[in-house]
Amino acid sequence: NQLGIRNYELGIKQPNSAYYRLKQVDFDGNFVYSNVIFVEGFTQQIKVYPNPASEYVILENILKNGNTHVNISVFDPKGINTINFVAKQNTIKIMIKNFQKGIYLFKIGNEIKKIVIE
Repeated sequence: NQLGIRNYELGIKQPNSAYYRLKQVDFDGNFVYSNVIFVEGFTQQIKVYPNPASEYVILENILKNGNTHVNISVFDPKGINTINFVAKQNTIKIMIKNFQKGIYLFKIGNEIKKIVIE
């Protein structure tokens, strides 16, 4: 029976942030607690597809951190803000049939996604 330093690793993927500590129990029943650490919650990435698009664009995972709404702005290839609205669902579909071809920027909260419209 070999005693010594043991290293362990645990990957935590959960939507909420949390505080953790470990309890180490020796063979004789004595135990110690580790320092408390903060682990940032796992946040799903915003998805925008299809890209390139021609009829519609779907935005997924747009509500983060318990938000009930998010501001969305769309900028055309010239950089002109063409659409502003507030989304209250986590997934939305935007019709783009009448958009001119080019690279558009979708500002979703603080994130920006580039979409090619053909």
